[in-house]
Amino acid sequence: MVTPTQFGSGDCTALRSLLFQFTRIRPRSRADLVFQVSNAFAGSRFRIVDSHNTPSVVLLVDDEPFRMALKAEFEPTTSSTKELRWHSVISEALVDQIRPLFLVRGPRFTVFATDYLRDCQDLDSLVLAGAVDGPGATVLIEKALQVNDVAYASSTTEMSAAAADRLYVGRYEARKSSRDVPHWLRSLYSAPRIVINDKPHLGPDAGLTTLRRQNVLWRDLVPTTAGLSHGDLHCGNILSNGTHAHPIDPRGSEEIPIEYDLGKVFQSIRGGYGSIMHGEYAVASEGYRRYELRIHQPKAYQSALRQLDSRISEGTHLRVRLAEAVHFLSMAGHHSRIPDEALALFLRGVQLLDELLERMGLRSRA
Repeated sequence: MVTPTQFGSGDCTALRSLLFQFTRIRPRSRADLVFQVSNAFAGSRFRIVDSHNTPSVVLLVDDEPFRMALKAEFEPTTSSTKELRWHSVISEALVDQIRPLFLVRGPRFTVFATDYLRDCQDLDSLVLAGAVDGPGATVLIEKALQVNDVAYASSTTEMSAAAADRLYVGRYEARKSSRDVPHWLRSLYSAPRIVINDKPHLGPDAGLTTLRRQNVLWRDLVPTTAGLSHGDLHCGNILSNGTHAHPIDPRGSEEIPIEYDLGKVFQSIRGGYGSIMHGEYAVASEGYRRYELRIHQPKAYQSALRQLDSRISEGTHLRVRLAEAVHFLSMAGHHSRIPDEALALFLRGVQLLDELLERMGLRSRA
């Protein structure tokens, strides 16, 4: 059974017709879902944004009577429900944020629609194009964090050390063991040493083991509270027209610590995630487990990093660094269709984890 749910108001006749078409969708695959959803907008202006490494595809429709962003998701269909909850809380509290429009749920798919902001670009694109300077990037990131704080404050609860350990280490273990991870990458996770830019680094398995052996220090690293947080708040998921900030594509739940999303922000401004996704990096093998890695670091993000870094405590800083490193290491396998991209993400995670060990005085104990 296919169930449509509409939120708010709109062109009732046109929207009813659209939702009726969606109730007839019976996709057999991800590609078939994209085809059937696209057919509903035949004759309209729209474009497809497909990352190829997630179950979902985004359609941006920019034509009368519809202007909307749709996420079509084929098995599993869990992220749309989480996205709806986050947007619902935010749009009720902040009138200038993106509103959910409708959700269509079928046995093997969901289609979730929100407002489409036609005059906005993601912050990574704006920064890499030189359209936003350091102070501007700092302000927009702070605005996005303030939006997320509204959702987080609505449902904050205690988080046990075991739950935090599962979120970070459990996710890391699951991702690196996925069948999508090629053998060449899987072998690097367990490597005792990896040389990057002529500097030896601990491999990620060894680095995380070193942290977890120091029980007192590990307890200081894992967060103690959780709440309804965005879940993927890197700068590519912050839309802006240069003045306002609109977080999009939330993947959070009520069991995510705020440091998880701060780690996503710092993954962009310190880690260079956006530069890697835009191809502004170079990676090369220089021998057995020896690599050269260069990532473009925009001046605007360097400025934003200095400002934001100075405003958080040392404890928060360490927790954010852990989240940032694990984000890179956990996502590398999902990008294995482009081996250089996957390798760059992995190596950047190795660097950041090693920097955390050095900052905590644990590098020499490994």
